[in-house]
Parts: sequence; structure tokens; C-alpha cells
Amino acid sequence: MFYKKTGFPEENEIIICTIKKVLPNCVFAILDEYDKKEGLIHISEISPGRIRNIRDYVKEGKKVVCKVLKIDNIKH
Repeated sequence: MFYKKTGFPEENEIIICTIKKVLPNCVFAILDEYDKKEGLIHISEISPGRIRNIRDYVKEGKKVVCKVLKIDNIKH
């Protein structure tokens, strides 16, 4: 594989993620470049238009490129 970074990503950093779980209003993703880190992607950040079924856009196990918008320091 490739080298895993420690710590947390910076805001506005572009990273590769693997979709872990798809819910009706959000997606949980594993941050591939960081060791044991996960992120949340809200439905409003997936597509600019209305989304009827989130599973039309993302599927579990798929690799996606994401931009880090916010780091939640409370959950660390």
C-alpha cells in the first residue's frame, strides 16, 4: 500500500477515502491516507442538486477523492 500519515488532515486538504457506510442523509468514509481516521460526508456536499437516492451517487467500498472542510476537535 502506501505510507499512512499520523495525526489529522488539514482543512482544505484533498485526500482519498473509501466509503464505509451509506445512510439516508450522510456517508461515513475511511481516510485512506491517515491511520485509523474516519470522516462524514453530508448529503448536501455530494451533489449540487437535489438527491433523491444517495446510493445513486456513492456505494460502500468505492474510492472517492474528498476535500476536508472541517475538523471536529471535540471528538478527538
